[in-house]
Amino acid sequence: MMWLASALPKDGRMQTDVGAPETALEMATRHGARCLGLQDSVGSLEVGKQADIVAFSTDRPEWHPMLHPVQNLVLSAGAGSVKSVWVAGRQLVANGSLFHHDVAELLDRADDASRALIARSGLAVSSDWPLIFPPGRDRVQALRGASTVT
Repeated sequence: MMWLASALPKDGRMQTDVGAPETALEMATRHGARCLGLQDSVGSLEVGKQADIVAFSTDRPEWHPMLHPVQNLVLSAGAGSVKSVWVAGRQLVANGSLFHHDVAELLDRADDASRALIARSGLAVSSDWPLIFPPGRDRVQALRGASTVT
């Protein structure tokens, strides 16, 4: 979402000198912490503050040319270039893969929570596009690579 904070002001004002990528990065870190009243404990890498860190692999096309790394991060980088993530000192992602969690279970919980929320809202949700999984598999089995076909 940082790219929106950087790109929308340029588009809305028809000016290229507004919405600097550095400003968008600060909005996502320091300014976000300040808005939440948490600037004394999070929002920047400083001694005594909690540190959540994301390390990116810059050997992907979206990082090149590497003339302006913050611009590449804000305007081009996606989740595919995330190499490692540490939250509160605990590594949650290594070599681009989430560990300490069963991803299929997390997706199930997210699906269950969204269905419950939709049911409580009384709204009808429909799609003209069907969900299709490989024969004999549901979404969880497709993610795990398991098959119910015997």
